[in-house]
Amino acid sequence: MVLIQLINIKNSLLKFNNLKVFQLFVGLFLFFISACGNYEAQLNQQKTIDSLQTTLMVNKNYLLQIDSVELLKAISKYEVYQQFIKSNVKDTLSKEEAYALQSFIIAGENLKAVSENKKRLMARTNLLSNQLNKLQIDIKNNINNAAETNNYLNAEKAAQAELTNFCENEQSNYFKNLQQLKTNLYLIEQLILARNNNLLPNISNINPHL
Repeated sequence: MVLIQLINIKNSLLKFNNLKVFQLFVGLFLFFISACGNYEAQLNQQKTIDSLQTTLMVNKNYLLQIDSVELLKAISKYEVYQQFIKSNVKDTLSKEEAYALQSFIIAGENLKAVSENKKRLMARTNLLSNQLNKLQIDIKNNINNAAETNNYLNAEKAAQAELTNFCENEQSNYFKNLQQLKTNLYLIEQLILARNNNLLPNISNINPHL
């Protein structure tokens, strides 16, 4: 009887040990699966950040195509000519002159807006880039859970979509309005010459091609 009881105790211990081993195995397996899932999620998030940084570089290139020197010179010429006309042209203009003057003023004001918008958009681009760099560090250090990180990434995607639209528009506005300014420049200068003893107002650092 004692022998049978010992055998039963031994069998129970074996079953208990086998259960503990099985539970340990399952625990390790689940941990491994979870670790692999986290690694894959982090990898995808890092890829998303790399893609967003690339998009930011594209946006920055849009802005860099807006030549700051040429833009400043165009605005300087516009402001000097516009001020002269405002102060000295009091007589009635021909239909052609009036149209050229209106088109010249619209282009000049738009170029002034482009200049300010370029500064703001460049600052916005740099801000988003810094935010992505911080988020990348947070991902590596497991600061946020996957859901929180994905929410941040979605917010960055939305911000960049808006930024891309603005950058493309400003680049287009720059080229369109610079050309419009140049197109009307001859008539504007003729209008000024006729009222200023055949002289143009003195403007420093003006691009001779404008």
